[in-house]
Amino acid sequence: MTDLGLLHYFLGLEVKQGEDGVFISQRKYAIDLLKRFNMLNCKTVPTPMNVNEKLQLEDGIEKVGGSYFRSLVGGLIYWTHSRPDISLYVGVILRFMHKPSKHHLRATKRILRYVAGTMNFGQWYSRFITWNSKKQATTALSSLEAEYVAATSSACQALWLRSKHIDIRHHFIRELVAKGLIELKHCNTEEQVTDILTKALPPAKHNYFMLCM
Repeated sequence: MTDLGLLHYFLGLEVKQGEDGVFISQRKYAIDLLKRFNMLNCKTVPTPMNVNEKLQLEDGIEKVGGSYFRSLVGGLIYWTHSRPDISLYVGVILRFMHKPSKHHLRATKRILRYVAGTMNFGQWYSRFITWNSKKQATTALSSLEAEYVAATSSACQALWLRSKHIDIRHHFIRELVAKGLIELKHCNTEEQVTDILTKALPPAKHNYFMLCM
């Protein structure tokens, strides 16, 4: 077995490792994808989607080639490995894979135009983290309830790292707070970084949260 040293490139992922962390990006992949769809020199935009963008399955607008649209969306899906800031928007356009219209295609190309202006962005990992993205097992009746369930899941993950045991009850987090094992801190609306993963934002707030990730 030969030691090839530190990992620098793997399946389109560019990896830069240092003493203080690891930076993962996909600049070369981005350039190749933009070239494939003749958008390398396109006009860039500050956000992946307009704040008031409304996409519908049956929008009455002329349909486009499904094969071309799926190829474009597939390229964007792989891009999300290093760009969580576009995950929400890629998830939105995935709903129209079978019957895409010109409106859907414009929204998809806007994501490309956004990343064309931020190709050097990526993910910085300064320490060990645990990350997960999946549908919740229960249906929440409000965003507050959804966040409460998510907070419980996060608390379970954190405790598992210490004790290798997970209690999946949703109110488990209250017990952790009462015992002093978990401390909850208020986060005002202007500092809700996770908003970038759940809704379209105006340019200033989108860029601010990007820098906070």
